[in-house]
Amino acid sequence: MEVSNAKVVVVIDHDVEHAGELKGFLQQEGYKVKSAESPGIFFENHIDSKQILAVLFDHQGDAGETSQMLKDLRRQFGKETLMVFMHEFSVDAFKAAVTAGFNEYLAKPVGHDELLSLLSRKRKGENPKKISMTIKIEATIFDE
Repeated sequence: MEVSNAKVVVVIDHDVEHAGELKGFLQQEGYKVKSAESPGIFFENHIDSKQILAVLFDHQGDAGETSQMLKDLRRQFGKETLMVFMHEFSVDAFKAAVTAGFNEYLAKPVGHDELLSLLSRKRKGENPKKISMTIKIEATIFDE
């Protein structure tokens, strides 16, 4: 089992608020975070792909566009980089992630425990064998 020393997580998310929250959380956990609102903007910033542990990606296009973006990301960062599709929960988004070939799907807002577990397993050299759907459910209970 190969252990990765990479500690850079790339967050590509058009939702600046969500991206900022993830960036702050991951930095508190000791990760370096690079972020952008789109892959095009991110690719303008040159970064050594060997430093990248994972790419967290949200895309609002159709399945074909999502698939093409993943191909571009894989070309930029290599096959070993963990590619995580983030999107508001929907079966269609999950299907798009599976069809495109992402390693994992996390429903937004992304749960911190699930994300840390995924990154920890990747650092130990474990890529998900099958894509799964992880959703975070919050409830407010009122006591009268």
